[in-house]
Amino acid sequence: MAYDDLNNLNHDPALANALGNMVVAWARAETALIIAFGHIAKIRLDMATLGYYRIPTFEARTKFLRAIIIDWKGEKYDKEAITKAIEKLNGLASARNDCDPRQLVFKH
Repeated sequence: MAYDDLNNLNHDPALANALGNMVVAWARAETALIIAFGHIAKIRLDMATLGYYRIPTFEARTKFLRAIIIDWKGEKYDKEAITKAIEKLNGLASARNDCDPRQLVFKH
């Protein structure tokens, strides 16, 4: 079946399910980064959210977090594990962008 618009994916529930799961997983990842930012910067979650989304791109956000985590004294958390997780998410960003419904080009 040809994909010629994004009105719905009723004809391909598996693709709709996969895209939905990806969106939910990515939202959870962004939330984890915001929470990490709040802990690293020692600011409230609402302020971390506002600051995080003022940074224009995901790549810029992860670069910023990796830069400020260097001087973080978070004894309660595993700084190395958080840094690795941020790097992995940054690596997954291009794969996510390839699947982003706003980026899809459908052929007849």
